[in-house]
Amino acid sequence: MAWGQEYIRESICMVRYNHDGTVNNYLRLADYDSQASDIPFLWLDPGRWIDKNDPDDPATLYSMSITSNSERFSNDFVRLRWRPNPSKPDRPTVIDPFDFHNSSYDTNPRGLIEVVYLTDNNAALSEMLSVGFEYQGRPAERILLVYKRHKKNMLEATMLQSNKFEFQNGRAKLRKYMHDGKVTAPCFIINEDDVLVLPRQFGEKTARMLYSKAALPDSKGTIPIRPFEDYADDYLKWYCDQSSFNYSKDERQRIAALFKETINSPTTLEAYAGKPLDERDEKLYSHSVQRLIHADDDLMNRIIIHVLAADESFHRKCLDVVLTSKDQEIEERNKTLQQIENRIREKNIMLSSLKQREADDEAKHAKSVEELSQLDQQIKMTRRNEDEVLKELENNVALKIGLRSVVRNMQAATDSPIDSIPLPCPLSGASKKAEPGVEAGGTLIDNLEDSGIYAIGETSTEKLSDGLLATMAATRFLAVDSSFCCSIANSLSFMISGKPAYHVAVPIDWTNADAVLEKANQVDCTVLVIDNIIDTMNEGLLFSLVRSGTDKTIVFPIGARGNLKLLAPELWERIFYVPTDGFMQDPSDEMLAQYKAKDLSDIEQVEFKPKNKESLDENLRDTLPNNALVLPYKVLEAFRRNGTKADDQQKRKGTSDFRQWTTDHLLILVYAFAGPREMMVFAENIDEVNRAERLLRRIDKDAANEA
Repeated sequence: MAWGQEYIRESICMVRYNHDGTVNNYLRLADYDSQASDIPFLWLDPGRWIDKNDPDDPATLYSMSITSNSERFSNDFVRLRWRPNPSKPDRPTVIDPFDFHNSSYDTNPRGLIEVVYLTDNNAALSEMLSVGFEYQGRPAERILLVYKRHKKNMLEATMLQSNKFEFQNGRAKLRKYMHDGKVTAPCFIINEDDVLVLPRQFGEKTARMLYSKAALPDSKGTIPIRPFEDYADDYLKWYCDQSSFNYSKDERQRIAALFKETINSPTTLEAYAGKPLDERDEKLYSHSVQRLIHADDDLMNRIIIHVLAADESFHRKCLDVVLTSKDQEIEERNKTLQQIENRIREKNIMLSSLKQREADDEAKHAKSVEELSQLDQQIKMTRRNEDEVLKELENNVALKIGLRSVVRNMQAATDSPIDSIPLPCPLSGASKKAEPGVEAGGTLIDNLEDSGIYAIGETSTEKLSDGLLATMAATRFLAVDSSFCCSIANSLSFMISGKPAYHVAVPIDWTNADAVLEKANQVDCTVLVIDNIIDTMNEGLLFSLVRSGTDKTIVFPIGARGNLKLLAPELWERIFYVPTDGFMQDPSDEMLAQYKAKDLSDIEQVEFKPKNKESLDENLRDTLPNNALVLPYKVLEAFRRNGTKADDQQKRKGTSDFRQWTTDHLLILVYAFAGPREMMVFAENIDEVNRAERLLRRIDKDAANEA
């Protein structure tokens, strides 16, 4: 069936809130059937299975405009109009009653009855309503109060309008002064199966409930809903309002007559109560009113004060008596007042002097602030200059060391004859082979995870796999961080051919690409890792390889990323740099592959988990690349595990030992990736400033000697 714009549904919904009290959505409770005569609400099962692809049966309704105007609804239950949305079945189109483009409609679900259980309290209903009961939320227009169990599955209840209650601080109680003359409320016997229990929301102590029927059964009588003493108090105030008393001084004697008339006025009392009262009720009213005559209540105080204040002769006599007895006290207070005024004048003089001193101090402070600002600017400028000098010095030292190393290597290579390059050898490490019927992406993801590659933060191994497959569609030349190079190469090779990748290291000045590929063709491999090219900036061999037209995938390891800026930019038109900053590589597999199991039989291997990197110092996580944190974390974790097997003294000693053991390594990491200034900041945080200074002097001395 095609849903047209004219097809509109109406549903009874319950407002659902977030933890902070804002509206989240509207839970669909029932559909409204305007044609039905007996049950206009077609209730839905809250525990039903929801098909999110069915536009005709959404679980919730939502509209940003309606949600932002939710305070305009009178209660937590609202009738909304909506139409199915086939493009987004779980997000139907809600007709906004507050939008002037749409015709407004009545959002109040009239006829809805909310149910509140008071059966846990053994007190009378009138006492419970006077004291109050727990309630959270905004109620429906009518509330059905269940106060007693009648028999199995049957409940005794009475119904009141919600405006008869006042709701404060999670409680509800009947208003004290309603002036409607209602002494009792009708009593109903209902079936407990007709009570619907709604799902609880965050912070609700009790569940909200609704009556599923459209109308209540016939009344079974009435029940008092307030104590008679409250009615008597209410009646007295109502009677005074209706009598229009003029409380002048000439009629103050009528106050007594008023109360006598109140007690002896059954006709007026019946008009207030709304029905004739029996003899017992009249006695109760009479007793309550008589008690109020002598009570210290607000009405009596207001009447007496008004009458006495209007009697001028009485007022004058009171003043004469009070003033006669207070002359001496007034004189003493005048003396005290004079002393206080003198002290105030002295304090004003002192205050004026202090204000002058304060003004002088403020001028000095302003001058000091200005001088401090100038000094701060000078310090910042000095630090910037210092950073530039240090950076230039580091670059010069690195360049000198690099050039000296290249010269030495080239000289050594020239001295020794180069007959041939070594035959490529397979990479170690176990990976899954390609399986028939399994797509390449799934195999590559499994291979990457089996190789110990972990995703950090918002990235994932799925993204790395997708990126590698997309790169393979464009080029066969990849530049990869040496920490991940072998794992990625092996994962690609096993995915393509089910066989491991091969590795070959070429001499530093080798430029014959054909000889390298000839050696590679002698072994059965599809992915070849060629070392000693990017790190030695062998641009000649790189250009030859990318122009060779080989069908093999060639991976170039990057040991020092600082060298990348020294390569010819034209090379990056054919070689793709694989980003691995969002990943970590566990080196355990490489270690186990290089040593025999028996050599490490007494050492418990530490498994790396990305979430455990948070055990390291926060400054390290913000300063260093993710992969640089793997090794120090595993060393620290091994120390901790060994410490759990020792006694208390050894544990205390072990805690100190593993911190000392890793300090130099962490300082060198910060120095290498962030610089000497950040290294000293980190040293201050771990109280190792002296150790860092000694390490800096040793590094600078060795660098100067090497240069």
